[in-house]
Amino acid sequence: MASEPHPAGDIMLLMLQAAILRYGYAMLFAGAMFEGDASLITGAFLAHRGYFSTPLVILTAALASSAANHVYFWTARTRGREAVKRHLDSGRVPRWLGRALGERAAPLLFGSRFLYGFRLAIPAACGASGMRPATFTAVDVGGALLWATVIGLAGYAIGHGLETWLEDLRRHEWPIAGALLVATLVVLAFRGRDWYGTRVLTAR
Repeated sequence: MASEPHPAGDIMLLMLQAAILRYGYAMLFAGAMFEGDASLITGAFLAHRGYFSTPLVILTAALASSAANHVYFWTARTRGREAVKRHLDSGRVPRWLGRALGERAAPLLFGSRFLYGFRLAIPAACGASGMRPATFTAVDVGGALLWATVIGLAGYAIGHGLETWLEDLRRHEWPIAGALLVATLVVLAFRGRDWYGTRVLTAR
């Protein structure tokens, strides 16, 4: 007797599940480089379900986020100094950001992952302003670990909360993981993309 065909949504979830189980940490690293919050929350939720290790999820996301920031730092340091300086002087960048980059660049970089819309612009501006690479790496890695711990534990808590709410969570865990990923992407899209701040600082 032939089995009934799966709806398209079920097939996509099965493909997502298979890919994550096979390439889990590599997918998390790649995803966290481009959209850290969504990837980290989803990874932490799946860690709560036993598919990943929570410390490794946090560490992987932190390293990926720092790697992305280093790309923008070195790109601006080698290519974008004049463009960034011009836009900081022109007033196209918010005054508080330009002032903070001049006076408190290290604390701003440390907390930059919580400043939606400027999370990639800030490391780029640090590179263009001539911040020492060793200082940038130390501050950025520390900020990445803080961000990954806060957001990762939030994702883990979501898994724990859903577990107490749903009696049969394992039956619904992959649709929930997919929904968390999509919902986080939608929220971030409305709050402002990080790429906007980078374009403002580096546009010629």
